[in-house]
Amino acid sequence: VHLRSLVEAMDNTKAELQLRVASSQNRLLRAEVGFVMAMFWLAAAGLVAGGYGMNLHNGSEWQTAGPFDALKPSHRPNFDGPSWVALEVIWGTTIGSAFGAVLMAVGLYHYGVF
Repeated sequence: VHLRSLVEAMDNTKAELQLRVASSQNRLLRAEVGFVMAMFWLAAAGLVAGGYGMNLHNGSEWQTAGPFDALKPSHRPNFDGPSWVALEVIWGTTIGSAFGAVLMAVGLYHYGVF
């Protein structure tokens, strides 16, 4: 009788430890999903930034098409500044990636991932 209760206690302890390990694995998987989603949004923003950040002249860096247009030619910087199009892309990418990351986090929280 005493041996059966000892075996039963060992089985219960084993089941409890397996549940704890499974719970820890689930928390790690949730954290991994969060990190993957964060890296996705950073990569999406980096793709656009990389396209506009290359040392190629694409017309988006003309002085007369951007914020330096209102300055006298003698007061303009010697380099080609950003155009309004480039600034719109930069701010759009920054705000869009932040907004997308927040929406993704809220969605994952809503579905119980976090």
